[in-house]
Amino acid sequence: MNNDNKNPHRTPPPGDWMAEDLEELGQCPVCGVAERFLLYDNLRDKIFFSAPGVWKMWRCGGCGGGYLDPRPLWRVLVGLMPTITHMAIGKPDAGSHLAAFLR
Repeated sequence: MNNDNKNPHRTPPPGDWMAEDLEELGQCPVCGVAERFLLYDNLRDKIFFSAPGVWKMWRCGGCGGGYLDPRPLWRVLVGLMPTITHMAIGKPDAGSHLAAFLR
């Protein structure tokens, strides 16, 4: 499998998620507190290049956790798992901390 993640010019897929594939939380999925603060806006998937659209990440006013809202439904994420978890991965760079640990 070709590992295009190292291509700095690769972009996330165009478009947006379909509304029926998203859920609006309105509160922290961990502690249930509704008070929140915008942590990041206009996020794009520049890691796996499989999630279209832009995202907002919120910081919970209760527990301090970060979460996407709206976020993809679990059934949609499960459908992406083979794409994300079975990507070809190259060897770590010779000078990296991981390479040193593996020696």
